Amino acid sequence: MLKKIVSCVLFFHVAMLPVCADINWTVTTPAPMTATPNTVNENVSSSFDPTTGRSLAVWVDTGNGRKPTYSFYTPGTGSGSGWSAPVALDSAMASSDDVFSACNPSTGEIMATWAVGNVPTYSIYTPGMGWSPTVEQIPTASTVPPSYNVTVSFNSITGKFLAVWTNNTPLYPTYAFYTPNVGWETSTISTNMTYQVEGNVFSVSNSINGTTMAAWSDLDSSFPVYSTYTGTGPWSDPAYITDSILFQNVYLSFNSITGQTLATWTDNTGTSFPTSYLYTPSSPSAGSWSSSPITFPGTTQPYRDVTSGFDPVTGQFLAVWSDMNNSFQVTYSFYTDGSWGDPATISNSSESTATENVFVSYDSLTGQFLATWATNAGDPNHLPFYSFFDGPAPPPPNPTTPAAPASFSGRVINNHFLAQTDRVNKLSWIPANDPTITSYVLRRNGVLVYMAPAAGPYTYEDHNRKKNVTYVYTLTSKNQNGVESAPLTVTLE
Repeated sequence: MLKKIVSCVLFFHVAMLPVCADINWTVTTPAPMTATPNTVNENVSSSFDPTTGRSLAVWVDTGNGRKPTYSFYTPGTGSGSGWSAPVALDSAMASSDDVFSACNPSTGEIMATWAVGNVPTYSIYTPGMGWSPTVEQIPTASTVPPSYNVTVSFNSITGKFLAVWTNNTPLYPTYAFYTPNVGWETSTISTNMTYQVEGNVFSVSNSINGTTMAAWSDLDSSFPVYSTYTGTGPWSDPAYITDSILFQNVYLSFNSITGQTLATWTDNTGTSFPTSYLYTPSSPSAGSWSSSPITFPGTTQPYRDVTSGFDPVTGQFLAVWSDMNNSFQVTYSFYTDGSWGDPATISNSSESTATENVFVSYDSLTGQFLATWATNAGDPNHLPFYSFFDGPAPPPPNPTTPAAPASFSGRVINNHFLAQTDRVNKLSWIPANDPTITSYVLRRNGVLVYMAPAAGPYTYEDHNRKKNVTYVYTLTSKNQNGVESAPLTVTLE
């Protein structure tokens, strides 16, 4: 059985004229991921790998000693299609709560994170090679409180995975960046006692300027809190998104068209209801939230969190939750042209009742959303279930290479202070005459150090460089399809 949703969204084509188009979403009938019993603790989360076209679902199997468990979905109808048989990520150690994952869309590497006891733990899947031979602990002295999770996201600009969690006493928001072939760097987002964590920390990266945002519920006030990281220096001082009371967690998703970040949660001021706010950046280190909540129509009442995803083809956000006003049915709403549509349920069947949360991931090849959850049917035997939201397919990628910057130059500046000298490599360039360019990418010795918007500024100062060390800088133009130009090179010593 397919359920069809028709909505209207505002598009801007090349001439920047508004075009209103009907968007037909069809929702597939909920189905179990596996024919064999596989009991889920609370949640089933997922991620998508565009290099293979497969989706990964992960959860904790309480019927198998609370082992972190995974299954891959391969599209198609032939042999090998559908969900693979569930397999434990680690057959020796039990997870404390849930498992999360994120994918590097360039390489297909997937990182899964969870807590073993109180220890943040991870494993990496490499296409063609499988999962890491041994499950590793994130190298940190920080521990995770019982029933808390380690969540993970990927930054396509910096090429790093970000794991975030709540430290166990004091309850500081804590993070660890993982750079492939380099390793981990860990610290706390904030040690401000005013903004300790109640629940989990979630994060998302800005695929336009490379910044990262983390959000959580404040322990004392239960207000939603956020902090941003530009890639250098410390995280920004935590601040409230608004002063409304929320239930447990703040979830984040990013609009790759407008550059805005959506925060969703269950507002617990009086009767619980879903709510959202939009963050609009004014620079990589600054921005503002919408002055008032973007509310949902109707009287739906989320049981736990409100999670979301973004579709770059239609420009819509999709929000999902379990509605305790309607027998815990999986409920959803699309955000279009500034407002949320009427919430709807997937099927009103026992299979589409969610034990706790519903998570979605976006398939950039087909334009589908994959929704996953643990069903309430047969409680306490929560089974992993899924459903697809089928929308407009993405257009084929444009392989056209953008024009290279017109010129690129650099010089060394020595700033003398009383006790030290700051050696600065100052880079500048003249932009290309190419309207398809969205950004300029600067790398030092092959490692990304800066990404400038197409409008500039066309200069960058690289501080604290060492004398008698060779620095090779490359600069490329990048278009909206992620294609980079031929590089220009400057060498400074």
